[in-house]
Order: sequence, then structure tokens, then C-alpha cells
Amino acid sequence: MDPHSPSLATITLLKGLDQQALRRLESQCIWRRYRANEVIIDDQDDSNHLFLVVRGQLRASVSIAGQETIMRDIKAGQYFGEIAAIDNRPRSAHIRCLTDSVVAHMPAPIFWRVIQEYPDVGRQLLISLVSLVRALTDRVNETSALNMKHRLMAELLRLSRPSATSKGSYIISPPPTHAELAARIGSHREAVTRELNQLSRLGLISRYRGAISLQDRDRLQQTLDKAMGG
Repeated sequence: MDPHSPSLATITLLKGLDQQALRRLESQCIWRRYRANEVIIDDQDDSNHLFLVVRGQLRASVSIAGQETIMRDIKAGQYFGEIAAIDNRPRSAHIRCLTDSVVAHMPAPIFWRVIQEYPDVGRQLLISLVSLVRALTDRVNETSALNMKHRLMAELLRLSRPSATSKGSYIISPPPTHAELAARIGSHREAVTRELNQLSRLGLISRYRGAISLQDRDRLQQTLDKAMGG
């Protein structure tokens, strides 16, 4: 693979591997380029490859009662498909590309061999799986315990990151559409728009063309904690 070709060096799961090991794995993967909006796998797909996202951004979603629920966005350097690669059962989520992407497909036998040969990869995988379980547990708790308004607050807090230009501030950039937020929390666009307007009036958020700013993140978190506590 020439120096300008995609490389597995950016994949967080494989960050402990040396160049020789990475080059060997690169030759054993199936490399694919995808266009924006192209579907990589559907739920119930029976493939068992591990997918390593080298370039681009993807989205994982599930269909619940005919309504799409966004589970997470997957960025370059991340991976998905590890559960089916481990248990060899049908896929549980629908994955499509948000942008043009380059993805390396690692066959399950190669994935298993990597885990066995490189203990640090296995450790990173376990940490990732535990994080996934915790995230899903949080979503189940939120769905069962919170109303739509508080689920929206939880999602805004989850999506926010510290601002690079304003110390102590948190932003969501680029901002998701109201329809995307609705798909993340199992609601409808109109309801999300209504609640975002209310949060703006209360001074808890500000919306700009390129970002949503959490004006009072601590107050949002306190409100959510109170709701979770009953």
C-alpha cells in the first residue's frame, strides 16, 4: 500500500500495533469506498466482518415500531460490527454513510487472531464494549424514566463538547437538525422544535448557524439529575 493510500494507523483499536503488524493487517482487509448516503449494512445482515472507518462519517440506527432511532455516529478512526464478529449472529443496526467514506472490512477470523496475538487490542475492545453497554443502559433508563423534554436535555448534554474558543463553554457543532434530534430521542421534529425554543427562552441554550451553545450546562445537568432522581 503506497504512502497516499488509506492506512489502519488512525484506528484507535489498533493504536498499539507497530507498522509491520499494521501493514500485514492492511493486506488482509477488504477495502471499500462508499458514497454519502450509501448503506453499508442493514439490520439482520448475516455478515460478520469488523468494519474499520478510515475516512468519513457514518450513522448507526435501528427501526423501532417503524420509526428510525439514531443510536450513534461513527467517525474516522472508530470501528463497528464487533458484536456480530464475536457471536456470528445477524446485525442489530442499520449503518449508512453520512459522507464519502473509506472502510476496511476485517474478516472475523482475522479479528479473532488479532485479539489473541495482541492483548492490548483485546483490552481496548473490552473497554469499548463496556462503554457501549453503559451507553445503552443510560438510554434504556432515560426512555423509561424521562419525559421527552428531559430526554432532549440528556441528548444535548451527551452531544456537547468543550468549546475550543471559549473557556468553560460547551457547544454542539455542527448542530444536528431538529429531525435528527427527534430520531435520537424517539420523538417528533415539532416537539423538539418546541422544547428547543423553550430552552432558548430560559437562557439555557443559544442557537447559531454553526452550533448550539449550552449557555448553562450545569443548570441543564442539575435539572436532568433531579428528573432522574424522581
